[in-house]
Amino acid sequence: MKKYFNKIVILVGISILLFTACKKEKVIDEPQLSDYRAKWVGSYDCEENGSRSTVGGTHTTFQYQTIVDVITLEDSLLRITENRNNNSFEMKVDVFGNFSMPLNHGGLTGIFIEKDSIKIDMRSGMLGCATSVTYKGKKLKTN
Repeated sequence: MKKYFNKIVILVGISILLFTACKKEKVIDEPQLSDYRAKWVGSYDCEENGSRSTVGGTHTTFQYQTIVDVITLEDSLLRITENRNNNSFEMKVDVFGNFSMPLNHGGLTGIFIEKDSIKIDMRSGMLGCATSVTYKGKKLKTN
């Protein structure tokens, strides 16, 4: 009996030690990091200025008012959609508001200025012609 008593005391002691020695730690939620892109999301009233040139010497310029929409996607991607021609581009934007991407025979660069302005430059060209377009605009106010 003494033999079993010692084993029972040891088992009870180990059980008490296991249940009391492991304090449950409080889980502290990590603060949510704000999405640095959020300040640029919205619609921008933009002036579109552009020019087209051909090898034959034809040079035309154009100017339009258009709306450019900006939405966030996963990771650090933004989708920028120009509504007049329904052009849409998905690209990474850095924390300073700079973005760029190659296009067929050209490229697109841009920057968000402060929280309420955007500037986009697009260049493209192929055999015999070249096009250059700049968008500058202010964010539309939301109620």
